[in-house]
Amino acid sequence: MFQTTHPREQLGQFIPIHYHGQMLANTERMQAFKSAIESVVRPGHQVLELGGGTGVLSCFAARCGAQVTCVDANPEMIHWAGQLLRQNPGGERVNLVLADAMDYMPEHPVDVVICEMLHSALVREQQLRVLDRFRHLHQQRFGFLPRFIPDTTLLAVQPVQQNYDFMGYHAAIPLFQHASTEHKDTMGLGDPFIYSVIEYQEPQSLLQKADIVFLAHATGTLNALRFITKNLVAIIPEEGRSIDWHCQYLVLPFAEPLQLEKGDRIRLRFHYMAGAEITQLNQSLLVQKLPQGDINQLFQGMPHEVRTAARAQA
Repeated sequence: MFQTTHPREQLGQFIPIHYHGQMLANTERMQAFKSAIESVVRPGHQVLELGGGTGVLSCFAARCGAQVTCVDANPEMIHWAGQLLRQNPGGERVNLVLADAMDYMPEHPVDVVICEMLHSALVREQQLRVLDRFRHLHQQRFGFLPRFIPDTTLLAVQPVQQNYDFMGYHAAIPLFQHASTEHKDTMGLGDPFIYSVIEYQEPQSLLQKADIVFLAHATGTLNALRFITKNLVAIIPEEGRSIDWHCQYLVLPFAEPLQLEKGDRIRLRFHYMAGAEITQLNQSLLVQKLPQGDINQLFQGMPHEVRTAARAQA
């Protein structure tokens, strides 16, 4: 019999060391956070990192002259971070704390909070829950808010035709794609639509939902949705720019594809809780090919449900 573990022991604050190497090797991620930290953190700042992992982002902040507290709930990662920080300049300015980021609140106010518990569509990881709780408690206790890195996350969705043939083996399963890579097996059938703008300094709902009408700009088979997660790691208003980084795209398949002609309208609905499993998002998907006619009449009647593969198997 297979043993199951609680989700918090699988992801978020409990990512084991062998996965952190992949994150350290992700040049686009590292450069975005390093540049953001160097643009925001100033000498003398008090900086807090929630879910610090190897401590690399805390070290970047310390090298800017800040005093840094790095919090992680995983004893293994606290051990590794301690070893790695001792080997790197600036590491001596980082104080490691074994604690749950969901509940941690420092004794003194902080100027900057770093938290990289990001995942495609903000599923699985607890980024939004952790930062929304911290924002509320810091405001309540100290009367002001620190600056957050990342500053904002944009969530978007796009209807696509996805090739699920793998050397003659058909497998319509969820896929992850690098955002900076061209994907010849994926054809966009409509423009991406932003369904959520999450500014971490503002109160946020964990519920993410959409009810969207797409216009097909190409003929093809709608058999998947691509979820796009763009993080504004820092906004530099005085320079009129932002420092951005995309999580991997998440492509979710349908069990019952729709044949589309250019100009067709498609209605898409879904809802899920930030931090929930991908299956919650998967099972909520409803897609309807709308009849031609007055846009005001398109939402009348019950939509035909197009089940995803996960829903069909449930």
